[in-house]
Amino acid sequence: MQTQLELAAVFVEVTLCDLTEPSVSRFERTVKLHPEIRQCYAISGSADYLLVIASKSIEEFSRIHREIITRLPSARKIRSTFSLRNVKVFDLR
Repeated sequence: MQTQLELAAVFVEVTLCDLTEPSVSRFERTVKLHPEIRQCYAISGSADYLLVIASKSIEEFSRIHREIITRLPSARKIRSTFSLRNVKVFDLR
């Protein structure tokens, strides 16, 4: 039984094992290969990257998490947060 969501945004914080140029380059190249990862930001703070994924269901995100996110090179720590609703969106263009 699928638990349907209304195309929810999932924010995934990723901390890398190290921030050497080869590790960062390999991580960023791999992220760009996956259309499921809609956006990726290098960030400051407790994580190194913030990924944005749009998911139609918990099961779909579980598959993306299992098949893609946990296999990202150099990823040491992964933390996912589901949006409950969209309050305000801005256009970066």
